[in-house]
Amino acid sequence: LRGKVERYSWFDVGGSFALSDLLAAILEVQVQKVDTIIAARRQRWERYANALEPLAAASKIRLHRVRVPSEFNYHTFALRTLAVPQDKLISELRLRGVEATFHFVPLHTSPYGRKHFPEQPALPHTETVAASLVRLPLYPDLTPSDQDLVVEALNDVFRVA
Repeated sequence: LRGKVERYSWFDVGGSFALSDLLAAILEVQVQKVDTIIAARRQRWERYANALEPLAAASKIRLHRVRVPSEFNYHTFALRTLAVPQDKLISELRLRGVEATFHFVPLHTSPYGRKHFPEQPALPHTETVAASLVRLPLYPDLTPSDQDLVVEALNDVFRVA
């Protein structure tokens, strides 16, 4: 997000699990409000899903479907781009003021995966999905007008494509 690296990835075994006092204090408040936060995220997630349905119907994108019954925390809103390459879509959205991002680098294609799995597995579906997933801004205070701008930018990019 700071622009220091293009994408996060795995390089070796390890992790950082330290939590500072400040982050622990923030987490405590967040845990106390978890139901409210998830409800707000769900509302914004569903608003995106409804607004983007025409692009999905036109086979420009594929939307995630929440299967019922299930529990979902609505922590991200990701779509699969079908008509515009992922990198182009992200850069076009940024030109329009929307901070979208890729979703994940497959472990087997990361520097760590290439080092520890010299015989690369054939995972074409994983690679196709990773190369097409785009995450849209989603947070509890996201306003309807901000979401309208995101949807308008997406429609604009796909209209030109």
